[in-house]
Amino acid sequence: MPAPRQYNSHAQRQAAYRKRQTDARIQQMQERGFPPLPAVPTLPGWRRWNTMTQRIPLLLLAMQQEMQEYYEQPRSLAGIRPGRSDERAAASHRRSHRRRRGHRRLTAAAGTE
Repeated sequence: MPAPRQYNSHAQRQAAYRKRQTDARIQQMQERGFPPLPAVPTLPGWRRWNTMTQRIPLLLLAMQQEMQEYYEQPRSLAGIRPGRSDERAAASHRRSHRRRRGHRRLTAAAGTE
């Protein structure tokens, strides 16, 4: 025996589905600690903006700490090869760049890239 119909039309079924999805999103945001969204999307979310403004100093502090840790870490961990000075690395980069640029000039004159 089939189950009795819950909804009389597809429109009612779709509306119920959309409501369940919206309620689930709202509950998830509340669990994460986000302030509720404004009732009408065009109205400003003052509570949301105030919360964001209060979090800005914490985010900036976290960013500053990460940057300081990155600056203070050993050079080998920062992606710079040990034993090679920055001047030598820059000179090597300039030499390789000149070679590539010269190669482009020659191939452009020959008509092939």
